Amino acid sequence: MIYGWFAVTILTEVRNRSLRQSWHAVLDRLGEFQLPVLLFVLAGTIALFFADDLRLAAGAWKAWLIDPILFFGLVLRYYTARDALYLIRAGLVTLLLVAGWGLVELLGGFGMQIPGFLNAMYESPNMVALLLVPIWLLGFGLIIQRYVASGSIRQTVRGAFFEIIAVVLGLIAIVFTQSYGGLLALCAGIVVIIAVLPRDYMQLKKLFAVGVIAGALAAAGVLGVSGKAQRFFDTTTYNSWDTRQQIWHVSWELIQEHPIIGIGFGNFEQHYYDKAFELYSPPLEWEVPKAHNLYLNLWLEMGVLGLISFVVVCGLCIRRVARFMMGATKNSVLLVCVAASLAAVCVHGLLDTPYFKNDLSVVFWFVVALLLMLSTNRNPET
Repeated sequence: MIYGWFAVTILTEVRNRSLRQSWHAVLDRLGEFQLPVLLFVLAGTIALFFADDLRLAAGAWKAWLIDPILFFGLVLRYYTARDALYLIRAGLVTLLLVAGWGLVELLGGFGMQIPGFLNAMYESPNMVALLLVPIWLLGFGLIIQRYVASGSIRQTVRGAFFEIIAVVLGLIAIVFTQSYGGLLALCAGIVVIIAVLPRDYMQLKKLFAVGVIAGALAAAGVLGVSGKAQRFFDTTTYNSWDTRQQIWHVSWELIQEHPIIGIGFGNFEQHYYDKAFELYSPPLEWEVPKAHNLYLNLWLEMGVLGLISFVVVCGLCIRRVARFMMGATKNSVLLVCVAASLAAVCVHGLLDTPYFKNDLSVVFWFVVALLLMLSTNRNPET
């Protein structure tokens, strides 16, 4: 679909003799993001040719770099802040499909990798949490903005009924993934909303704070009933934290061996396997597709340039939001929630890799595109 959209765009622009104007329009919308985005693409392309398995690396390069960047550019070409509502609603359709099917499996007691852990159509519960959390925060932002605009709970329910259903089902699904990283990222996103919202929304801030506490207690209850919390503190066997520590150690050793270029796109698993058996006999996990840390994985698969350019993109997003919030209006509420979505991705990246997967890479650049749209128009409702 991305390539079809891109092909139609190119053909249309060539026919209308407007290809150069469209290109410059996208560059203008990128603004200060032009250089870091270009360096990110360059870093991935360089890393491609340093991979042991070029065929595997080429597939990863297409899926995790070219596809999402093309999507990113097309969104910037065709959409403005006025379209943010519809774009986020489209994302909520994805949330509903994934969360809905996961809850059907959970209630029916079938299709789960681990009984009681919601994984929907994915291989693991973590994959569900990685996808749903940033989209959930975007949907939550629509509800908040509707409430701020109307000032009435009844009108908010009527006007944002679809968003409320999606957010409620999505929250239940995220909790039942029992993903520590997902829950931490969700809390981080809510904390960002509480911290960044202007003082005019003090009542909302207090309400969200109560919601975070209640949600944390509910999540703790689910983790306690399932036994996952007990297993985390059980010293007689290893848990996900022990495994991650070992994976991070192996990853850091690989970085020291390949500090500049990295090991190439999509080549982590084999390098991990060889190094893990060199350091441990045997390692806790033998087959590990990613480093379980976004920043270590960026460094390994895209080199130091890929890591730096990614961090710069996130830093520019923070600066753009900070500048915009200096003249905050009611319409800035949605931008705050988009920023919270990006923050959730960054925080989740401390424990997992919320980028190196086809859908997750698209979600990341989708969030960045929304942030660019909303921060260049102070009145997205008009």
